[in-house]
Amino acid sequence: MENLLKHYKNQIKQISKKHGAYNIRVFGSFARGDNTDSSDVDL
Repeated sequence: MENLLKHYKNQIKQISKKHGAYNIRVFGSFARGDNTDSSDVDL
C-alpha cells in the first residue's frame, strides 16, 4: 500500500486541495491490510 500511495501522493494532494479536503485518511481493505489485486483504495 505504501508504494501505491507514494506513487499517487502528488495527485492525491492536488485533488484534495482543489476540493478543500485537508485531512485525508485511508480506510477499507487497504487500511486493514487485507486488500487483494482487485481492491480499490478508499480515501
